[in-house]
Amino acid sequence: MEEKNEFVIIREFNAPCELLFKMWTEPEHLNNWWGPKGFKVRTEKLELKPGGTFLY
Repeated sequence: MEEKNEFVIIREFNAPCELLFKMWTEPEHLNNWWGPKGFKVRTEKLELKPGGTFLY
């Protein structure tokens, strides 16, 4: 029997769903919090579709 290793990260936010969606899907917002504290990121390409691309 093959054993699966699973890595799970759970984040809970006290915010409306519409605001969370905006923060995850608009590069100007995503760039402010993606990655560890102090990490600078620039989103080059963000395609929200099956098989899409997130290039940062």
